[in-house]
Amino acid sequence: MSASAPKTLGKYQIIREIARSNDIVYEAYDPVMNRRVAIKELNIPGGSNDTQRQERIRRFKREVKAAGSLAHPGIVTIYEVEEDQGRHFMAMEYLDGKTLRNELDTTGLLPTDRALEIVIAVLDALAFAHQSGVIHRDIKPENIQLLSSGRVKLTDFGIARLTFEPNITIDGQVFGTPSYMSPEQVVGKEIDARSDLFSVGSVLFEMLTGQKAFPGDSVVSISYAIMNTEPAMPPSAPYSVQELVRNLLAKTVTLRTPSAVAALSSAQQALAESKSGIANPAPPPVVTQQAPYPPPQQAHQPYSYGYQPPQGPPLNVPPGHIFMPPVRRPPLFKPETKLAIWRFMGIVVSLGLILAVIVVGVQSMLGAADRAARGQVRAAGSAAPQAERSDAVRWSQVADQQARQGDYLRAIQSAGYAVQIDPYQPGYFVQLGEYYGALADRAAGMDEAAALWIRSADSTRQAINLLADDPDRGARLRSNEAAARLNAAICLDRVGRRSEAREQLVEARLLVDPESELGRRAQELLDSLS
Repeated sequence: MSASAPKTLGKYQIIREIARSNDIVYEAYDPVMNRRVAIKELNIPGGSNDTQRQERIRRFKREVKAAGSLAHPGIVTIYEVEEDQGRHFMAMEYLDGKTLRNELDTTGLLPTDRALEIVIAVLDALAFAHQSGVIHRDIKPENIQLLSSGRVKLTDFGIARLTFEPNITIDGQVFGTPSYMSPEQVVGKEIDARSDLFSVGSVLFEMLTGQKAFPGDSVVSISYAIMNTEPAMPPSAPYSVQELVRNLLAKTVTLRTPSAVAALSSAQQALAESKSGIANPAPPPVVTQQAPYPPPQQAHQPYSYGYQPPQGPPLNVPPGHIFMPPVRRPPLFKPETKLAIWRFMGIVVSLGLILAVIVVGVQSMLGAADRAARGQVRAAGSAAPQAERSDAVRWSQVADQQARQGDYLRAIQSAGYAVQIDPYQPGYFVQLGEYYGALADRAAGMDEAAALWIRSADSTRQAINLLADDPDRGARLRSNEAAARLNAAICLDRVGRRSEAREQLVEARLLVDPESELGRRAQELLDSLS
């Protein structure tokens, strides 16, 4: 709005201009309070019409309301907002030190512990902001101030979303810095606090590697990378740190770390493990399936790769006839030689048949022994050796701890490792069913909730199958499975997927007594879908 720095703005004496982008920031002196302050003046480009001016002023005041309502040591403090002869400005605390962007430009990347300390401070500030109904929407290194005292401050709430007020962003309108936007932010969808967490993941990745998580030479290429590519996790970072980054950068909102509080807990745990040198067990070498158990094997298709066996007898030879050479040719073998050859072939065929019978018998005996051994193993509760069972138990305990902290994404992954190591323990499948159900309750959309409820039901059914010899426990779990399928049907019905909803209801109805509450509810909903 001004080409040169004014000498004063309101009661504040301007010392120097610090920065200029969308707005202008000055270092200033407050003679009333005898303190140094930062002044942020609204910069309206020349040639703006009245509508554009009012929009800029409204957003400027919105920033004041967003940051000014947040009294937190990790968020810049706003003192007041004023207008002086048409100049709109706000006075806020003066922050010394440098931005995280300055630090990264100087050092390239940060040690793991230092990067985690900064992220913990940012997540602590975001947890407070989110609980107060403020979504930042522009988390990036430029908006993270590293003070000379060692503290970290979150700044610039200029495009913040206030959930307790009507949204002034038009649907499809995109605000933010491209390299740090979440996928839903890129396409202009409605966002929630989890969008900020994706941006935090991008910042953490850059601190650990010195490179942007989603590089590109244009907005289009950056946006494509955010929507379609997965950044390679820094190999030098501990496993818990890699998991933290991976969960923050999940492209599907419901699979992302659910809240800043949960992310803060994971980051604090990762920092404690990094400093102590004690980490969670590494995952098993085989990557787990998305489903809690592998899909059924496809039936073998004979004659694959285009090969077809010869069909029928040789050309021009009637079936059942032996092809004989023309009479005019001399015989290849004497009759005595042919007889000897046929006798020899008969002996070979007989021996082959006897050998085949022996092989089939041995295989049958081995199969029976194997089935008996499997039955003993299932009765014992686990097919895994003792050492592997201990690893599975440990992963199950880790999953339980993560679930108590509300981090159901990591809990599902840890329980999945336990299932992979020891697939004959029904308790691990019960865990998975519970965690999928808890995550379904938090799903943002009905489609995602339905998919999670179906996974919960499928995992519970796997536990039921392993409890064939324990009808009492199996009956209790059948009620859990029926409830999960009923919930899935309700979600599917709400998005118009009625045929799939009916399938889930039929399954639910078969699992419980028709006169039970679950049975009656499933039947009522099934009747309404007919």
